[in-house]
Amino acid sequence: AVLERFPRVEVVGVDPSPAMLGFARRRLPERAELLEGHAGHLPIPSGRFDLVVSCNAFHFFDDPHTALGEMKRALKPTGRLVVTDWCDDFFCCKLCGLILGAMRRPFHKIYGTRECVRLARGAGFQNMIADRYKIGFVWGLMTLRATR
Repeated sequence: AVLERFPRVEVVGVDPSPAMLGFARRRLPERAELLEGHAGHLPIPSGRFDLVVSCNAFHFFDDPHTALGEMKRALKPTGRLVVTDWCDDFFCCKLCGLILGAMRRPFHKIYGTRECVRLARGAGFQNMIADRYKIGFVWGLMTLRATR
């Protein structure tokens, strides 16, 4: 939708999974750049982007400090960060985190809004706004917005 609405915008996606990149390649226009990489070491030059978005991936990051540092590095000096992910402030998300952890599923940790703000502040982000909201009856998400 972003590529259709803003034809001159540059969109780059990064994922460690070749299978997920293949899925994305089938759904996105050719001009979307898709790179194999990990949040802890983004294959992106420093200061390249106005906006970095992480959507439903933060709970997979083994080292959120390093991931946030890499996101900050990829941003221009006036750049913005948006992180949307599951939110540990909601009971069902907390329960899901416990179950996934016990099952040793490919998952690291679900964060609450306060902890996510603390992590972003520790990475040097500023002007943070964190919102949490229910999705349906039992699920909850949070969105953190910050500036470099």
